[in-house]
Amino acid sequence: MTIPVLPRALLQGEAGALPSDAIDLTAAPAHQRFAAFVANRADQLGEASRLVERSVFGTEFGMSIAEHAERYDAYDDASLFFGVVDRKVGDVVGAARVVLPSTQGLLSVQDMRTTWSMSGSAITRPRGHELPLDRLWDIATLAVLPEHRRGVASWTLYQAVCTSARRCAVAGFVAILDVPVHRMLRWSLRGLFRTYDVAPALYAGSISVPVWCDLSDYERRMQRECARLYDRLFFEGAQFDEADLRPGTAGRDVTLAQR
Repeated sequence: MTIPVLPRALLQGEAGALPSDAIDLTAAPAHQRFAAFVANRADQLGEASRLVERSVFGTEFGMSIAEHAERYDAYDDASLFFGVVDRKVGDVVGAARVVLPSTQGLLSVQDMRTTWSMSGSAITRPRGHELPLDRLWDIATLAVLPEHRRGVASWTLYQAVCTSARRCAVAGFVAILDVPVHRMLRWSLRGLFRTYDVAPALYAGSISVPVWCDLSDYERRMQRECARLYDRLFFEGAQFDEADLRPGTAGRDVTLAQR
């Protein structure tokens, strides 16, 4: 398997005080409570992100440590781990696992083929859009600790993924979402994820649906329809505040968990 390193475009960032290869993605001032980072599996912050992932999935979905390992460990070396640190307590409180294109393949794409019997062209050319596999990021997991799900922490995580994808010239995202989570994210992120033309199905313990995002198309729509949300999601260093979470601005934080 080809083991990806942190994409070169991300390495233009400043690591600051973060250890090893982790990169501070927010350049957050000292007074800002939450800061985002991206790390490899070998970094201690990457491991902290995996611990949050395991904790949330164990609580929300009843996934045992053994089940988590069976499902995700094979993709650890092909993953980037995005996370959010609560500076008030010094802990990682939210995490997202992005599986990168490699000879290992994308986890969600493989599961779309096996669970929904989707063809390669159905996955990479939804509704006339072009999503080449070598330029797709698989948002395989999202996990935020319960006490931080209705606040700035989740939005800081979304911003970290979106700004990083933009810097790396990513064409789009794929994921498999619980149906209720997809509905909530569709509202709060104004249609970031679109469903494929397949019916929801039982997947990893819940009714879920495959989704996709053409990132350039989404950016254009946000610039026209919701400039405030666009600015917060795609400009590095932009800070969320409580006003951004109110209905009619950037939406409210409704993240539960995605696996």
